[in-house]
Amino acid sequence: MKAKKLRLLLLALCFCLFWLPSTCFGSRVLTEEQYQRLLSISQRQEEISETLNNELNLSEEQLTKQQNELTACRNELAKVKESLEKSKSQSEELKASLKKAEDSQKKAEESLKAYQKLMESKLATAKRQRNFWSIVAATSAVIAIYGMVN
Repeated sequence: MKAKKLRLLLLALCFCLFWLPSTCFGSRVLTEEQYQRLLSISQRQEEISETLNNELNLSEEQLTKQQNELTACRNELAKVKESLEKSKSQSEELKASLKKAEDSQKKAEESLKAYQKLMESKLATAKRQRNFWSIVAATSAVIAIYGMVN
């Protein structure tokens, strides 16, 4: 943008420099004072042109630097996005694994409860059998003692 303005300014300056002598040549002669003034104006325009060129170069350098920084930021953002996606997929895998572990734990608890009920049932059966055989043994002992006494 500045380069375009600078080129237009230089083009206008060249036009003025070529047009000015042709208008002055036939109509009148420049005085030393006018000539010095034109020279100072020309020098001032050259200084302005040089300043604008320097600013343009500086702006281009800054633009290049900012473009490089932007590219670096984009690359970093892409890496962060990739890392975030990887973390997200790992999180989903961990959630699925946790769900499986919870399901497995529930099945284990149910299995343990069923085993506990089975063991309680077997224990109750064993107690009943023990009590039954204790009664049979006691009854047999009483009958044997009663038969011996009579």
